[in-house]
Amino acid sequence: MGGMKPLENSRDLLDAVVRAIADKKGHRILAIDIREISMAADYIVVAEGSVDRHLKAIADNIAAELPQPPLYVDGGEASGWLVIDCFDVVVHLFLPEQRDKYRIENLWKLGSVIEIGEANER
Repeated sequence: MGGMKPLENSRDLLDAVVRAIADKKGHRILAIDIREISMAADYIVVAEGSVDRHLKAIADNIAAELPQPPLYVDGGEASGWLVIDCFDVVVHLFLPEQRDKYRIENLWKLGSVIEIGEANER
């Protein structure tokens, strides 16, 4: 588990998840603060990988970089959509065509988009 420090709060967890995605070259990373509109989680992260194996590599890196394993991972990488429940952060990893099809970020449009910097550029 990569040089991890204890996570103080859900924002630290969000930052760790976004870093793990960016480290594996995930792209179109979007983080949404849903604390004011949902009790299910504090943040939703949506990101893309280029092929099935890329999604799996990103998911594995997220798990490796957290101090404890995700609560739940659903969807085979062959489906083009993985959901990873990291306690206060829920991650949706898509292949581009699946993301365009489901447009899950629209479900959370009442949340606040969080600026995550250069990890989002590509």
